[in-house]
Amino acid sequence: MKKSTALFQQLEQTVARLYAEYAETESKKIHRKFDRALFSEDFQSFPFYLNEIRQTLAHIALFEAKDTEALHFLSDKLTAQCNALSEALKTPTPYTKNAVNFKPVLSEREKTQTSAQSTATERTFNQILRSVASPQ
Repeated sequence: MKKSTALFQQLEQTVARLYAEYAETESKKIHRKFDRALFSEDFQSFPFYLNEIRQTLAHIALFEAKDTEALHFLSDKLTAQCNALSEALKTPTPYTKNAVNFKPVLSEREKTQTSAQSTATERTFNQILRSVASPQ
């Protein structure tokens, strides 16, 4: 019983540290997809994920010390939840494209015009190079 109590206290401290470290991000939505084995939903706020972590902690409290397999499984899950959430909060939001970042989509007509312009520019450049290279 002592061993499971110590484990539970250690897991409680892990959750408390996680909350203390990221408490200022309470209203921030986390734009991340998580493994369904860890969290039930994606793209939620910090309190949502913290609540799921606390639910896992509550499940651990229900087991007795003799249920070592269940305790081991749930403690691993809780540790993975804390690590995944911590990692998601450390990493900046994934790059999202907006209208400014998109490359222009050219129609077939624009593609041929652009191709013709670059060919003409290349020919002009080659003529200049030949005239400079060959003395008159």
